[in-house]
Amino acid sequence: SNKFLAAEYGRYLRQMLLDNYHVAEIIDISTLKDFRGTAAYPVIITVNNSTGRPVSENQISLINLSCWDDAGNYEPVVVRQGFFQKPPEYLLTTEITAEILPLVNKLDAVKGRISRRHIACGLAEAGFGRWVTDKPYSSAVNAVKNEEGPYLPFIRAGDITSYQAKPGAWIDSRKIKYAQMGKLKKPKLIIPGIARRLTAAVDYSGSLLGRVYYITYENLFLNLRYLAVLLNSHLLNFYYRVIYWPVHLAGGYLRFNSGYLSGIPVHDITDVPEDLAKNIIMLGKALETAVPRSREQADLRNRADAAVFRLYGFSSAEAQTVMKYLQTPVDEMRRVIDLIDCY
Repeated sequence: SNKFLAAEYGRYLRQMLLDNYHVAEIIDISTLKDFRGTAAYPVIITVNNSTGRPVSENQISLINLSCWDDAGNYEPVVVRQGFFQKPPEYLLTTEITAEILPLVNKLDAVKGRISRRHIACGLAEAGFGRWVTDKPYSSAVNAVKNEEGPYLPFIRAGDITSYQAKPGAWIDSRKIKYAQMGKLKKPKLIIPGIARRLTAAVDYSGSLLGRVYYITYENLFLNLRYLAVLLNSHLLNFYYRVIYWPVHLAGGYLRFNSGYLSGIPVHDITDVPEDLAKNIIMLGKALETAVPRSREQADLRNRADAAVFRLYGFSSAEAQTVMKYLQTPVDEMRRVIDLIDCY
């Protein structure tokens, strides 16, 4: 299974392979759906005993097959083994091309990360769904208005979109025991545990959370709106999709957790030029209330993406490579590039 390439339980196996052996080849056939009736995501790995040159200098051939017809003439991407020898996670990914490799290296060089201890999770226990209701019972409505009573507002992964979220249900608080209840009442950045892309929004409703990850002001040196703009950007979505490709699920969905989120390169706002930081925060605030799918929202998101590319020192040509990888619509790509050139 390809999951061990990035899952936490596979870390020691990855470290053992990368530090002691020559990984010759990884063939990823996880998208081919070869096993009917089951969700299987296989990879084929060839490993040799390490003799001669150091393991860090070994060259790994990466092959990511999406069609069996390409198997005979596929040109592998060759990556130095030392690229993956990065503690503590020792991640392996097959979603690398020669064109994007230097861009991933550029992002990896950013020193800032969000500490894993600052990223918490909502209700993760099995079966909590039976305590949740979509129906606006009178007791639930009263709880929303008065912030007391048995039912409290509840946000699930599907209630979160980029920059915006609102509770879509209520949960019977008498059934749960959650030590972080007080923190959830404060403004918090929320990220769904499963989504098609890295998605973040600042929640001000004080809602309880399902399988959703969150960061509060008291836990973090970063402004939450600043962080929302970074995490919703094309650039950090590009990084997450490349590095954590092995945790993709059926239907193009990706899995998120505190370990993966803590690996994303995030510039410390205290090191960002003041004008740029203020601009990013202003854009994050405006996007919280922009009408979904409106021209105003599209313009704000393009400006936010351009600001993030600028923050990370990406040229318009590098930004174009990132957006092509993400299959960004051509018109949107042109608008973002024009905005980058204006900085």
